[in-house]
This record gives sequence, structure tokens and C-alpha cells, in this order.
Amino acid sequence: YFGDERCLDLSHQDRNSTMAFEAWLNHIDIPAQNIHTIPAELGPIEGARLYNETLSKVGDFDLVLLGLG
Repeated sequence: YFGDERCLDLSHQDRNSTMAFEAWLNHIDIPAQNIHTIPAELGPIEGARLYNETLSKVGDFDLVLLGLG
């Protein structure tokens, strides 16, 4: 699961999920169903609505890593 305040296209270099795929996720064996990106490319309202639906099906998180800057 990701946190990202920007509504950018899927391949935009400043998007957190793009950076995570380039630096890490493309280089490990992780099932695609275990990666949950924010559909921010749909815009802030629709992207937030859909991700809220996704998160509503998840229990509490044991650990959250967030970046600043």
C-alpha cells in the first residue's frame, strides 16, 4: 500500500509507486496482488474514493513507513 499526495500519471518519475517499482519492486519476487498502488492518475476525487474502498477491506497496519520531503 502506498501514500502519495500527488495525482500523477502511472509512469511519472515523481510518483512514489513509480520510484518504488524502479528502486525495489521490479527487482524482487512479489505477487502483483500484494502491491496496491493509489489510482491517483484518475484525479484526486476518484482516486481517493477507489483507494478508500481498497483500504476499507484491510485490517490495521502493523508498520507504516512514510517519507518526508
